[in-house]
Amino acid sequence: HTSYFEADEAEFDLARLAQFPPEQHPYLIFSVHPAVHIVRSPYPVNAIWQAHQLGADSDFHIDLNSGHCTAMVYRDTDAVHVTELAEAEADWLQHIQKGVALGDATLTTLEQYPDFDLQATLLKLVRQSVLIDVR
Repeated sequence: HTSYFEADEAEFDLARLAQFPPEQHPYLIFSVHPAVHIVRSPYPVNAIWQAHQLGADSDFHIDLNSGHCTAMVYRDTDAVHVTELAEAEADWLQHIQKGVALGDATLTTLEQYPDFDLQATLLKLVRQSVLIDVR
């Protein structure tokens, strides 16, 4: 409900990002849509959400003992979405939500998750309208 009722935000302007020279990239601060929330649960909350969406297979089985799930709840236009995130993506995004600069957020994440893929994560979050601005 919190995600659904958040105010609308403009889409991310990739041209604006291109205006920053590469030497400034570590100092960039991204804004995250206020409707974005990270949910960590001992239950498969993403599978539960997906099973209850329109068009989902009505003959589903969810194993509540299948383990931990880290999910991102967000809104794109008028619909709330839930998608599973890797722990590295969730940790990085939470740093960004706190206003940590791109370089520091990435270094901190890479220390714990050496396989973290910044480029893939940025593209994914821009595509999902999670990142909304940069300064």
